[in-house]
Amino acid sequence: MILPNIRDPRLHVAAVIITIHVLGQVGLHFRVSVPQILAAILTCAALEIALTFRQTKALVWPASAMLTGSGVALILRVVGTPPDSPWATQGWEIFAAVAGLALLSKYVIRYRGNHIFNPSNIGLVVAFILLGAYDAVNNLIGHETAPFDLTFAMRRATGARWLNLAVLP
Repeated sequence: MILPNIRDPRLHVAAVIITIHVLGQVGLHFRVSVPQILAAILTCAALEIALTFRQTKALVWPASAMLTGSGVALILRVVGTPPDSPWATQGWEIFAAVAGLALLSKYVIRYRGNHIFNPSNIGLVVAFILLGAYDAVNNLIGHETAPFDLTFAMRRATGARWLNLAVLP
């Protein structure tokens, strides 16, 4: 098994994200459960290990894949997941599917041999478009959006909070 170097910046980012997950569970009442978080992270890890082994015949620690899964779990929410219920299993399969899609986008959407988008953002944008964005980011958007809400998806993909598109009747 090839492990990352202790100076690998992905390990430092992972430490910050894990801290946010722990704080979210313990004190901030995030509406996401441990099984949902693990479903996203483990799906990405398993896919990355399998794809890397298929290409290189080496077992490599899936640091970036685990960050992708963790990033999905940090943003994605399933309507109805109660706060302060850390072991609820509701919607874990949605987390696994979105995380898997996110990781696979890294291998499909490429330019000159490199992925060009943040994989977790691609997975989240596709999920928001297909599933709708109601409560998807823990009510940060402030209103219910229907599936295929292109404005929300573009805001998420680009980080542009100023982006407003005309709503046609």
